Amino acid sequence: MKFTLDIKIAIFIFFISLVGTIFQSLYIYDSFHWAVIQSSVDFNNGLLPYKDFFVHYGPLHTLNNSLALYLSNNDLISAMVLSGISFSLGNFLIFLISKKVFDLKFSIYLPIIIFLLHPFSNQPWPNYQFLFFISCSLLLLFYKKNFYLFLSGLFLSLSCLTYENFLIITPLVLVLYFWVNHHLRDNLFLFL
Repeated sequence: MKFTLDIKIAIFIFFISLVGTIFQSLYIYDSFHWAVIQSSVDFNNGLLPYKDFFVHYGPLHTLNNSLALYLSNNDLISAMVLSGISFSLGNFLIFLISKKVFDLKFSIYLPIIIFLLHPFSNQPWPNYQFLFFISCSLLLLFYKKNFYLFLSGLFLSLSCLTYENFLIITPLVLVLYFWVNHHLRDNLFLFL
């Protein structure tokens, strides 16, 4: 990938988003919305998901946050760092997708628009990790090689494990893709 001016601008904007996420999370604690982290704390304390505690959104979200907490000695800010990284990378991948779909004139404005609409990840919610996984899946669909289609399906599965509600929509997404793409072999690799 060439580091053209638009890519440098996007990297800069989404880096500012990550720094802003970390900065604001150092000074703002919302015990109501940050309570989703409790399932990760419970998991690190040896409790079992769905038996001893309820997983609110998806098991992968709980596992990712519990790993971040474990590596940081139970510092809650680590969950926000993970959310911020996921949010920034997911938005950067959306920018790369827009470069493939639209011409340069329009895609250069997308990072600015995204930043102005939602500059920081403000909670350690699964939406931000979900954004990263679903963006990876969509970007990999553009590469028509079997390995990339397999990875696209893998990231689609990871997005379902991060945000379980998406599991309801996933079969519809696959059916629509299969309907548009009539290559049975490509569909098989994506489905795997």
